Amino acid sequence: MTQKNYDLRKLINISIFSVLGFLIMFFTEISVFPAAFFLKYDCSEITSLLIAFKYGPQAGILTVIIRNMLFFMMKEGGGLAGIIASTFSSVLFVLIASLYYSKRKNMNTVYLSLFFAIIINAAAMVPINYSLITYIYKIPVDMGSTIIYGVIPFNIFKGILNSVILLFVYKKIWRFLEK
Repeated sequence: MTQKNYDLRKLINISIFSVLGFLIMFFTEISVFPAAFFLKYDCSEITSLLIAFKYGPQAGILTVIIRNMLFFMMKEGGGLAGIIASTFSSVLFVLIASLYYSKRKNMNTVYLSLFFAIIINAAAMVPINYSLITYIYKIPVDMGSTIIYGVIPFNIFKGILNSVILLFVYKKIWRFLEK
């Protein structure tokens, strides 16, 4: 395959997976913890991870940004704060997982990269969520209980669930990306 054909295939796959991620996000977004309405789960991050594993961190991040821009434009009441948090979380998760994976591309590295991404993402989202809750939503919160009972468990749950789903579909979808 020539470089021009490879670049075209890469651009097409980024586009396809961005739209697929948007559709997944649009139709499957759910509130996991009713008391914390601002924490919503969807498995759209998987599309960005697949692209990042195939083409590198920049492609995965671009997929996240396109997906979230589409979601923000199409979802009524989507909320800027939610999109900001989702973008930070997804970019961080995809960046960490794909950077680690790029060092040695095999299944053991996939497992380790997802593990590191879960831990770092859960910790990094604490100040981001806290800032969004207090400054944008104007909700006074008890920092300790919000972190212990809401933000950290949610981000660990989200990371584990996305990782399990990714591992389940990885080989099936990877064949599509290899064509």
